[in-house]
Amino acid sequence: TNALLSRSMYGYQFFFEDNIIESKNFFKGEYWDVPQFNAVGMRIKNNIARLGKGLENNAYDLYGIGINSPFVWNGYNLDTLSIDISNNTIETYHGIYGQSEGLITIKSFPYRAEGMPVFKVSIKDNILNGKSKIETRGIYYYGSSQAYSDPDKDVLLNISGNEIKNMRYQGMRIYYAKGRISNNTLRNNSQDNWGYDGYPVIYVN
Repeated sequence: TNALLSRSMYGYQFFFEDNIIESKNFFKGEYWDVPQFNAVGMRIKNNIARLGKGLENNAYDLYGIGINSPFVWNGYNLDTLSIDISNNTIETYHGIYGQSEGLITIKSFPYRAEGMPVFKVSIKDNILNGKSKIETRGIYYYGSSQAYSDPDKDVLLNISGNEIKNMRYQGMRIYYAKGRISNNTLRNNSQDNWGYDGYPVIYVN
């Protein structure tokens, strides 16, 4: 079961607030494993999610807050497009599906062109508990490589005040980010510490 099964929110704002979720998935795409949104703004706040609670012990492939293609590509008439993911509590009772990447996943930003708005992503004051289940990771963020290399094309990230614990993989895995990571608490993460450089608690590339 899914708290949300999405095809696209193309060109709209999206709000998901003050819910209690006990299901297999938080967000799931109808045609994509991690749903595409293409929105002009998103707010996901004050939710409590217990993913997989009550399922059989060998259940896995759960999805957390997964956001693929977060912003509409042609929002030229707007100054700023933003995502606010804050004050959510997410714990998983089974493993996370590989393409979901993390309990909070944001990836696949649109190509940046002249005149496009600033993109702002805020992930704040969330509590994420992987309960040491298979393939769990706290936050996975894959930003815009184009915006990362061009200071005139802004994608601004703020990850702060989160508590992330009991992940088999990293507490955070971050690619192509401009912004701030501050005041987060990470405990008992990177439990599957293998490979030539292991799994650092926070991986930034």
